[in-house]
Amino acid sequence: MNFILLSFCVSVLGLRSVTTSEPHYVITVPAQMLHSSIERACVIFLSLRGALNIQMEIQRGDQVHLVAKDKIRGPNYSQCYEFQVPVVEEKQVWFFHLLAQGEDININQTKKILISKTNHVTFVQTDKPLYKPGQTVNFRVVTLDKNFSASEEKYPLVELLDPNRNRIGQWLNISPVDGIADFTFPLAEELPLGQYKISIPTLSVKSFSVSEYVLKRFEVNINLPSTVAQTDKQFTLEACGRYNYGKPVLGLFNINVCLQTTNSWPDYFAENEEETDSENCQAILGEETNSRGCISKNIDLHFFNLSNPEFEQYLEISCVLSEFITGQEEKATAKISIASQLVLEFVNIRRYYQKGLPFNGMMKVEDRNGELKPNETVFLVTNINDVDYNLRLLTNEFGIAHFTLDTTEWEDMVTLQGKFSLDESNELGSKIDAFTWLDPFYSESNSFLKIEAIASKLECGTKQLIQVNYALNKMELDPNTEHLSFFYLILAKGRIYYQEEYKLNVLEQKNEPILQGSFYLEIPVSDDMIPEISLLVFTVFMDGEVAADWATYTISTCFKNKVELKFSEKKIRPGRKVNLEVKAESGSMCSIRSVDKGLLLHQPHERTLSSTLNEITSWIAKVTNHGVPNIIEDIEEYYCIESEDQSILDKTQKKSVWYPSDPDVYSLFKISALKVFTNTKIRKPVSCVVPMFNPRSSFRTIAKSEVTDLSDPSLSEEDSERQRIHFPDTWLYELVSIGPKGHALLNLTTPDSITSWVTDAFCLGKSGFGETHDVELTTFKPYFIDLKLPYSVIQGEEFTLSAHVFSYLKYCSMVVVSLLDSPDFTSTQSMKKQFSCICADQTASFTWNITATKIGTTKIQVRSYATKQDGECTQNDLDQKKRPRSDSLAKSIIVKPRGILQEHTETTLLCPSDTTVQEELYVHIPTGWVQGSEYAHITVLGDIMGNAISNIGHSLRLPTGCGEQNMALFAPNIYIMQYLQSTKQLTPELSKQALAHLTTGYQRQLMFKHDDGSYSAFGNKDMEGNTWLTAFVLRSFAQAREFIYVEEKHIHDAVKWLSSLQMQSGCFQSVGYLFNNQLKSEVSDEVTFAAYITIALLESGAAYNESIVHDSLRCLKNQAHNVTSIYSQALLAYAFTLSGDNDLRYRMLKGLEKKAIRKGGSMHWALDSTDSGGVEISSYLLLAFLSDKTASIKDIAGASHIVSWVIKQQNSRGGFSSTQDTVVALQALSKYAKATFIESGNAKIRIRSHPGFQKQLIVDKSKSLLMQKVVLPYIPGKYTVTATGKGCVYVQTYLKYHIPPSKTDTHFILSVNTQPTVCTSHVGRSFEILVEVRYSGNRISSNMVIVEVEMLSGFISIEESVKKLEKNPLIKRTEVTAEKVIIYLEELKHQTEEFSFFVKQETLVKNLQPANVRVYDYYDPGDHSEAEYTAPCSSGSDK
Repeated sequence: MNFILLSFCVSVLGLRSVTTSEPHYVITVPAQMLHSSIERACVIFLSLRGALNIQMEIQRGDQVHLVAKDKIRGPNYSQCYEFQVPVVEEKQVWFFHLLAQGEDININQTKKILISKTNHVTFVQTDKPLYKPGQTVNFRVVTLDKNFSASEEKYPLVELLDPNRNRIGQWLNISPVDGIADFTFPLAEELPLGQYKISIPTLSVKSFSVSEYVLKRFEVNINLPSTVAQTDKQFTLEACGRYNYGKPVLGLFNINVCLQTTNSWPDYFAENEEETDSENCQAILGEETNSRGCISKNIDLHFFNLSNPEFEQYLEISCVLSEFITGQEEKATAKISIASQLVLEFVNIRRYYQKGLPFNGMMKVEDRNGELKPNETVFLVTNINDVDYNLRLLTNEFGIAHFTLDTTEWEDMVTLQGKFSLDESNELGSKIDAFTWLDPFYSESNSFLKIEAIASKLECGTKQLIQVNYALNKMELDPNTEHLSFFYLILAKGRIYYQEEYKLNVLEQKNEPILQGSFYLEIPVSDDMIPEISLLVFTVFMDGEVAADWATYTISTCFKNKVELKFSEKKIRPGRKVNLEVKAESGSMCSIRSVDKGLLLHQPHERTLSSTLNEITSWIAKVTNHGVPNIIEDIEEYYCIESEDQSILDKTQKKSVWYPSDPDVYSLFKISALKVFTNTKIRKPVSCVVPMFNPRSSFRTIAKSEVTDLSDPSLSEEDSERQRIHFPDTWLYELVSIGPKGHALLNLTTPDSITSWVTDAFCLGKSGFGETHDVELTTFKPYFIDLKLPYSVIQGEEFTLSAHVFSYLKYCSMVVVSLLDSPDFTSTQSMKKQFSCICADQTASFTWNITATKIGTTKIQVRSYATKQDGECTQNDLDQKKRPRSDSLAKSIIVKPRGILQEHTETTLLCPSDTTVQEELYVHIPTGWVQGSEYAHITVLGDIMGNAISNIGHSLRLPTGCGEQNMALFAPNIYIMQYLQSTKQLTPELSKQALAHLTTGYQRQLMFKHDDGSYSAFGNKDMEGNTWLTAFVLRSFAQAREFIYVEEKHIHDAVKWLSSLQMQSGCFQSVGYLFNNQLKSEVSDEVTFAAYITIALLESGAAYNESIVHDSLRCLKNQAHNVTSIYSQALLAYAFTLSGDNDLRYRMLKGLEKKAIRKGGSMHWALDSTDSGGVEISSYLLLAFLSDKTASIKDIAGASHIVSWVIKQQNSRGGFSSTQDTVVALQALSKYAKATFIESGNAKIRIRSHPGFQKQLIVDKSKSLLMQKVVLPYIPGKYTVTATGKGCVYVQTYLKYHIPPSKTDTHFILSVNTQPTVCTSHVGRSFEILVEVRYSGNRISSNMVIVEVEMLSGFISIEESVKKLEKNPLIKRTEVTAEKVIIYLEELKHQTEEFSFFVKQETLVKNLQPANVRVYDYYDPGDHSEAEYTAPCSSGSDK
């Protein structure tokens, strides 16, 4: 049988062998390039005869870009040519074409290269990693290229996503300034907690957390060995507490050490991976810290009965430290491995050896947690020709064992195995050995180079000496030359930095067959090379053979833009001046950030640098195992050798080009991501027969990633008594411009916190990016005080004020603490000055019993100083004048009157026109009010919208915890903005306030959205969405788009859901619960719902499908003649006004005119004689009058009578009695104000009363929106308000006072008790509050009901017990504040409902007054009932 040998394996110069007379060339270019970058093509020609013309081009189709064109003379030539890479829109394959013609050389060859768009990395930096609801998120965005230079390109979209992936913030087409784009976003006071994301599509995503947190004052650190052996008897555990300012914490440790077991194998069906046996826990309780804030305990391991189990075991340690002086607790946890499994691995080992050169390697030993294990005995087994050679090794302090092997006698493949034992019978199933193999590096003449590895990182700005060893066959050298040239390429970030030549004097070498030795290359390490460089060294022999080696080195992080931060002090007192010097390249823009360490103990910063370097590293030569992407692999003819054994050609004869994986010189060029043109022998010849695949096996059973790197100032004696009041989380988040001298000096004032401030900075300049981090400044006083007092008390109660003194003075001191006098409280102690002797690192507490006497906010001030004592402290030392240490602190407490708050307002418009207008105002107060609780003022404004504008975001005095209430705060901001814009009164400050409330309200409302696009009062806690509320959200969101970002999806989802409820008649199905059942009869019919939804659709503009509104108008027209309800007629009048149906609008208004209630020049409508629903109905009529495009002066004049009545119902916050009243009335008033707006005249207001009280106010253009307030001194009293001049003036009288709770059962029956009801020794300071309530009105059920339970002074609720109330289907929501617990009930019926929660005492209060409990109808707060409760031990005895 004949065999046809197919071989395409020929050299680039044909089948003829290379002779010594032929010239050789090696030309290299990067295999991958970035468009517009500057790259290099490096050429080497040796033994040329005569001149040579060379031309290099980059080609794609008809596009040709010249790289270089040159004429070369001389026998030897080495040069790199710089060229600019063509611009591409996307990743493309191009061709690098080489053309060279000379006397005896002719090259015409093309290779593929890959050109990509310039890669950038974008990072987002927030001012801190953790936020509370209501705080402002500050963040910056920077984009860098691979040279760390900033991009100035716009960001098309930056979005902020909440945990439910709702887009709550959006910025479009934002341009960075000096490379930095700066953003702020206010978070709502109430919003979903969890992970939020800042997303820049296709560029970057950054997460931050929102949670309720308290800054940590100290941290707990656990020190223990990384592992223990099963045979160990015990181990030492040390736990320490340290304040943020570096001092030790004195307190008690409670420690639990528990044995945990984890399944080593993945169990995809198990719910919990870990199994905890509670009996396998060892507790250490009540261990007191030593002077260093530490405890040290020996943990007995016999307790755990350790074995060699099937599953991994470890010990979990939990340490809780309770601070002595305050009782505050902090916790830390740690794990310690039980060394039942160790892993042995080779580290950074090459997969080939060079025969004759020493082979150096490392093995590491680590446990399953990745902890390196020192002093472990291991064995290296080298298998050479099936013979094992053993070497015993010991790991060093880093868990590394180094070894060097002689390769002189090695042939073919060699295997290396790392073992823990040479005894095969020894059961070491819990230990995993290492295995690898080494292939011989191919060299026809057995000539090799070896570049030595360097374990440490290279330092920027240095010249690194790198040793190159050589073992060369002397037969390969030209006997007539004195020198041998070694060429070396330095590569970084996928590009050639330079090519150099090193000449070795070979005449000085020993006259032996093998030329051996070493030389050093000096490699400059620059900052633009980070994060790593590659070094390729090769030499070309006269017959064309090449000896080469390749190595990579990691570079320490460094940048051309050197950034430094330096505080003028390392430790300074709170509130003092300190300088921060910022050094960077001149002209740089720097972002400076400084955050309280107490926050970073919760969650540390994400390092800008590490994430940036990781991304930039990932750009570099993304290659396959062959060294370059498959897409640019060049299919070339390749020299091969036919097999002498023809029998093996059966079924395995070569049919296409294939490439060996054996190491040779060509593989080094490829792994360097280079394309090489050469006629030298850089490839290992292979058999022309494709070998059968023979997989290599490994003894390793668990893969591990390989390790790449083994690596008190004085405080001044004098101290002012300035009070400390400023305690931010983030101190600095500033942009600082660096001056021409390369530095900027910030003059700062430190916050009042006693902590450490962790400061970092990144800068962008001409040379690119630079950063520094972990620069700390400690704000500290060796002597300071802290106060503990309740949030609020009731007038007449006695509470305990505690002052805690911390002294870190290095001597004993007589400490004096003084309570400053105030007329607002009295103290039972005759001595307001107290003293105590405190020595170094001690604390002391001082207490006063204080009785609050004045209602309002009372400021309590405590001062303290310490005088140094040479011996023991005596009371005589109090008279010393020297006060080397002092501190002063003030905190406020709210003193409330007993009883129930009552509020009343009376509003009028005074419009003088060169005449005098006068109004008599009477301030009445009922008998029996709580003395001292009365307060009254008159507010004067020059704008009818002024009250609402002055109270932006605070128009409701009711709780705002449900979806409807949130919208009632959200929507008025839209009308206010529209009004102020149209009247040109919108100031930056007013705009900022309104936009902030719109932004946060939008965020909160998304909490009440259902998956189907609808909204309800309590979101997913309700079974279904609510038709009415969804329409309300739709109209508001659509109008808000004019001012804030609203994701279109939310608007379209609402329209889609509403359209799904539309019936064939065009009317809408009512879904969901309508809380205000006073209007239930009014809106239960289809036409009223349809009218409300139609108004929402019409006000939403283009947010709806025209067919939906067309059909809904058909519903209204068909049923309009049957409508008799005043409420429904008002809605229809407004709906027909918006749709432009003048006939039906006129019919509705005509009918309503007959039902109007006229009184004293005003006009309004209501459901009954109590004016129920009057504000909302009248406001819809006002909108109907003013929204007609043809509204006449007569219409506006008629509207003024409605306005006259509506504003009289306005409360002191600019809102009205309920949510819908507030929304519709403010919308209507803003329309009226726009229609009648004229710039304010100049009016003079005089307020007088007997005897002798008089105030005068001016209202002009500059003060039209200024809320001028006059406190009224006489209550009760009569006041005369006189207006002269021109213009209209809004005047409102406000009165508040408290009255004792009055039991009324007309609307609700309320009962409140405690459990237990009497004081016993077992009660302690915690008890249960039980509430019983039912509806007693004349309807079937109430509206939504609010129960407010005020806290007793010194008590707080236990939030977990309050939250459990929400499991009751009737209770839709609970809120906890410092003053009260608020409970939302869907409704109440005539049967009694019961619920309870727990409270606990934080501060001792004597003469404890009862606390109020109030239940009321949310939509009609006049329907209410009150009760009181007190603590079982209300006498104040300390039990």
